[in-house]
Amino acid sequence: MKKFEKVYEEVIKQYSKKFIAQRKFIYTLLIIGVITGVNLVVAVALERESVAINAVVIFFIMLLILIISLTKVYTKNYKEQVIFKFLKQINETFKIYPDKSMDKKEYENSGFKNGNQITSNDFIEGILENNLKVQMADV
Repeated sequence: MKKFEKVYEEVIKQYSKKFIAQRKFIYTLLIIGVITGVNLVVAVALERESVAINAVVIFFIMLLILIISLTKVYTKNYKEQVIFKFLKQINETFKIYPDKSMDKKEYENSGFKNGNQITSNDFIEGILENNLKVQMADV
């Protein structure tokens, strides 16, 4: 099995500039939104307070929706282009199913049971060097 640090460095090198740029874009949108919202409050509050409050609330809701959707796109891209490639390089037998869940009975047999309902995605299965079958998921 390859060393974790070495493989991660190789994979992240290919995409780090792209992901840093995407993250900066999200932060820039947030900062612009806050500054614009403050300016809107000041400008409108001088005339009509209720209009200013409504406008700001609507503006921040729209900004929040935009940032959440951009964050989801960033996370999906990061998983596909970095994490999944990293796992494949660590162990070629790993099969990755982003939308598949871990079987509930498998989870219960693991001894990690916590609560009576689980959700899961990013299911991964493969075989380790000692022919031990392994299953993982984001639970």
